[in-house]
Amino acid sequence: MDAQVPPQFDNKAASPSSGVTSTLHRLQTTLDNKRGISKPESDQQYGDGYLWDIEDPVERRFCVQWLTHSIEWATKRSILAGDSDEWTWVMDTAATQLSELCGKGASGKVKRSVQVWGPKAEELAGVVVNEPSFVEADVGCQTWGSATLMARRISRHDIPVRQFSACLELGSGTGLAGMAIARELQRTGGTVTMTDYLASLLDVLTASSRDNGVDDGTAKVRLLDWFEVAGRSVGAGVAVPKANYSDVTAQREATAGARQLDVASLQHGFDLVVAADVLYELEHAKVIPILADYFLATSGTAAPRFVVTTPLRATHTKEVSTFEAEMAKIGSLRLAGKDDATLADDLSEWAERVGAAETEAVQQTLGADASDTWTYRTYIYERC
Repeated sequence: MDAQVPPQFDNKAASPSSGVTSTLHRLQTTLDNKRGISKPESDQQYGDGYLWDIEDPVERRFCVQWLTHSIEWATKRSILAGDSDEWTWVMDTAATQLSELCGKGASGKVKRSVQVWGPKAEELAGVVVNEPSFVEADVGCQTWGSATLMARRISRHDIPVRQFSACLELGSGTGLAGMAIARELQRTGGTVTMTDYLASLLDVLTASSRDNGVDDGTAKVRLLDWFEVAGRSVGAGVAVPKANYSDVTAQREATAGARQLDVASLQHGFDLVVAADVLYELEHAKVIPILADYFLATSGTAAPRFVVTTPLRATHTKEVSTFEAEMAKIGSLRLAGKDDATLADDLSEWAERVGAAETEAVQQTLGADASDTWTYRTYIYERC
């Protein structure tokens, strides 16, 4: 039977009460389920704990207060009653949950599952992504809408990837799009190389490869410095962004053991190159076209493709226009397609087309999509 009120804190307790630990267990299950991660243990075994309704704004605020008090209580009792693994567990668990409820900026590492569908409206197992903390990866800590849109279109075959054998993802971040590609190429024997610069992101990409079962050689994780590649292009004239890039340079030491992409041997080594939400610096808008031209194959069974999805933010119009202008200068790459869509409009249009509009999973996802009001632009370039 569910507890009717949140458990109180006994200031003379020698160990945490079952009501507190059960409530923390139940809250963890709620948070995991919200991120699409189902635990094998049943929530029913924690029936004496209080079940917080974190979807209710008032209840959520009370939950935050209760977690704050639980940390204070466990800290004091561990000092007075004696330090133990039980008190440490309460402090650590409550602190992690409090961070997650307070938003991504305060959150630590989390694992989430993102819903995708197959080409005929069949629900597929969610793509699992591991997200590092904001402190570890700054903007890279979050799975952005561009990656969500790209992953959906890949899984639905609106962006066909099975015709390619070697894919490169630039700026993989948490790796949602790359994982979707890996699951497709696993069926054909192809490979996808996911790249980023920060050690924390390389770590979560490796973890997500395991969680999605594509660490069998289908998905590779490599360190790539975009501006090293730009330096190989005579007259590229692309400067390293000072504001952000210098901030992560100190973290390079943490990637000393990471396997770097063999840039020299992989010129024109990929028949598909993709990137999602990488145009947030003007210098990035200049260097991405250089990378695409450098890594994309010059020929293949299917015309080699470069696919980019980016949000049309009012604050980044110059980055988008600069990217388009720089891509237009590459004579061997032609713009084969371009479209603009919100997450909700894209999913709604597809669901109507394949008869999945009324399914529960689609309706739930459309509800979540409503909070993302960005319009995303997808470019498809082909080698000619």
